[in-house]
Amino acid sequence: FGHGLSYAEFGVACSATPKPSNKTIIDCEVTVSQDSAFPSGEEVLMAFHRLPLSVKADATHPTPIKELVAFERVHVSPKGSVSLSIGPNQLGMVDQDGNRVLPPGDHVIEVTNGNNFAQNFTVTVNDLGDGPIVLDTVPAMPVG
Repeated sequence: FGHGLSYAEFGVACSATPKPSNKTIIDCEVTVSQDSAFPSGEEVLMAFHRLPLSVKADATHPTPIKELVAFERVHVSPKGSVSLSIGPNQLGMVDQDGNRVLPPGDHVIEVTNGNNFAQNFTVTVNDLGDGPIVLDTVPAMPVG
């Protein structure tokens, strides 16, 4: 013990399900398999985001290789599940003007426990023709 090991066996299923009502882009569901001796367990899930390669290539400023966008310590009962949601702000990046934007392209999400499993999946943000979607702007500096 002390190495992130558990008697419980975890499986991860992730889907990119748009939910316009609450602006959640991704739902990840974690399930634990039934084990007769140790029927429940705890796990720490981490979700990392990698920007589309085209965005990284076109950026005029440094961008992270990958960024931790969500994490959760979960206790899962036998045949139970918990959800980890990721919204548009977590997939955004800061542009050269300091504004938080959601660039179009294929964003890669990696869900992992940091130990023995990782699952990658892609979320496509469509290009609306106006460039990146502005999520948040930096207030203008006062003059004078």
